[in-house]
Amino acid sequence: MPENPTGNQPRTPLVIGEVDVKSGLLRQETVWVIDDRKAGDRPLPARSNFSAREDRETGEVVVNLSRLFVRSPPEPQRDWTSDA
Repeated sequence: MPENPTGNQPRTPLVIGEVDVKSGLLRQETVWVIDDRKAGDRPLPARSNFSAREDRETGEVVVNLSRLFVRSPPEPQRDWTSDA
């Protein structure tokens, strides 16, 4: 990772958690990492167009996301393709 990340970087890991509806605070015991950097990833991975929904039958949260810039060369070029 660059020594001086800027803007909304770093964007890893991607976590999910439950908010207490009465206090508006995050319930720490419910925080889970759902995506993190993998071996060979670019230093600043990004995820795009992710959404989450609850499966009606199982009650599980299903997250769909695309990992951008996985195949990108170092800056300034970017490969915007990704596996969906």
